[in-house]
Amino acid sequence: MGCYKKLQVHTQPDNPRQIDRSNYRKILQSGKLIIPINRRKINKYNLFKHAYHTIKKTIITLALLIPVTAKIAFAQEVKFAEVQNGTFTSGQFQSYVAKDGSTYKIGDKISFGAPSGVNGKFVTITKMDIAGNVFPVGAEAINTTAEIKKIRIGGNKRSGYKVSFQTKGLTGLDNYFFFLEDAIQVGEIKSFGMTSDQALAELKKAKDKLDLGLITQEEYDKIKQELSQYIK
Repeated sequence: MGCYKKLQVHTQPDNPRQIDRSNYRKILQSGKLIIPINRRKINKYNLFKHAYHTIKKTIITLALLIPVTAKIAFAQEVKFAEVQNGTFTSGQFQSYVAKDGSTYKIGDKISFGAPSGVNGKFVTITKMDIAGNVFPVGAEAINTTAEIKKIRIGGNKRSGYKVSFQTKGLTGLDNYFFFLEDAIQVGEIKSFGMTSDQALAELKKAKDKLDLGLITQEEYDKIKQELSQYIK
């Protein structure tokens, strides 16, 4: 005798087109719909059903994670304030807006200033050769330029996060590494922007030109707005 499973009358069997009609027969008894069940087909159905729900959950999980991952790994630009408040704590970026409002992009040329350490050594800048050996940068880098290769965020929650730069070295076989804001603060990297004193001097010049009628009030207001971000 076949194996039977009792179902309520309103219960709908699987799509008849998807079931071999030779494997079941319908017998109406006492208001019940009796359907012979092929256990092998039920097991296959359950297997496919489980696989479907597993794939569905995986897709939903990935959909929720993609925006977060994209924000960390594929963001094009990061700003000083976003690093300070923890919006970004890792990843690589195409450009960085510094504390003074200057924007640095991969491929830009950055200028080295004077070393702040003893014996003509740079304190905030190190170099790594092709073999992976790390050395302090010496006086040979004074007033030279280098191309920005990578912009990353480094650090940890305890000590804080900072933006680090990797540039080409003088020989082309080594690379320079430094935290930009630290290097600018001690003068080892020349900022794309202005110092506070430089910005004030330029603003005074603009005010003199306004008083002499050489520029309009609108032109002065525009200059003032641009210089204000550098004045502390």
